[in-house]
Amino acid sequence: MRRMVRVFCFLFPGFLFCGSALAQGSVPVLVSIAPQKYLVERIAGDNLVQVSTLLRPGANPHTWEPGPEQMRAVTAARLWFTIGLPFEESLLPRLKTDKLHVVSMIRGLKRLAPAPSLVAHDGSGQAQDGKEEHGEDLDPHVWLSPMLARAMLPGVVEALSEILPDKAGELRVRAADLARELEELDAGIAEKLDALPTGKRSFLTLHPAWRYFAMNYGLEELSISPDGREPGPKSLQAVADAAKERGLTCILVEEQFYGSLAEAVASALGLRIVRVNPLGEDLLFVYRDITDKIIASLKP
Repeated sequence: MRRMVRVFCFLFPGFLFCGSALAQGSVPVLVSIAPQKYLVERIAGDNLVQVSTLLRPGANPHTWEPGPEQMRAVTAARLWFTIGLPFEESLLPRLKTDKLHVVSMIRGLKRLAPAPSLVAHDGSGQAQDGKEEHGEDLDPHVWLSPMLARAMLPGVVEALSEILPDKAGELRVRAADLARELEELDAGIAEKLDALPTGKRSFLTLHPAWRYFAMNYGLEELSISPDGREPGPKSLQAVADAAKERGLTCILVEEQFYGSLAEAVASALGLRIVRVNPLGEDLLFVYRDITDKIIASLKP
C-alpha cells in the first residue's frame, strides 16, 4: 500500500494529500481559509486529519478562482468546512458530491451587514457621499470575533466526530481547552480596549473586515473602499474630515488588499498604512495583532 501511495504521488506531485499522512490513514479535510485550518487542527490534534486550505496566502477572497491543485483537494476531501464566503457559493453547485460532506462553520450564527463606509459608489464608478452600506450582502468575516469563533467549535466537534467516532471524547476535550483559551484571550482584549477613552474608539480601514471584532469590544470601524475602487475627490475629503475629527492618523490595510490603491489613498489623506492580516492561520495571533495595532493607530 505504501509503495502504491509513493507511486501515485510521483505521478501526480500536485496532489495535496500525498505522503505519510495519507499512508497513515489521516482523513482529508478541506477548509476555505487558513483561520479555519487552525480551529480544525486544534480540535483534531495530530495525525487524525490532513487539512487543506482552498484560499492560498495573499489571495484576495473576492476575486479568487480555484486552480487544478485546489480542485484536486476538493476531489480528495471527505469533509469541507465552509464559512460563508462568496466564492464558496459559486463552487458548491459544481463540487458537491455524495462523497463530500459540506458543513457550515457559521450555522446558527447571526451575520451582520458590512460596517458603515465613508465612501460608496454608484453604477458609473463615481463616488457618492452619504451612502452607508454596500449592497445587501452580509459581512462574512465572522471568524474575527473570538467569541464567535468559540461558538463555531461545537459544530466542528460534531462533524469530526461523525467521521472519527472513536475519537469523539478526545475531540471534545481539545475543543473545551481551545474554548477556554478563546475566553481568556477575549477577556484580555476587552480589558485592553476598555481602557481606550470614549473619543478614541474608532479606527479606519481600507476594506471593511473587522465589524464583528469592533462590535465585540465597543469599537467603531470606518471603511474607505468597500468595493475596491478608488474614492473620488469629494469622498476623499469626507474621509479626511472624519479622520481629523476622530484624531485618526493610520489606515489599517489587509495584506490581501495592499497595493497601489492603498498607497494612493494613504498619500492623498496624509495617513500612515498599518498592515493587518485577517486571514492569518494562527487565529489567536490575529486577535492579539489587530488589538495592538488598533491601540497603536489611535496614538498621536
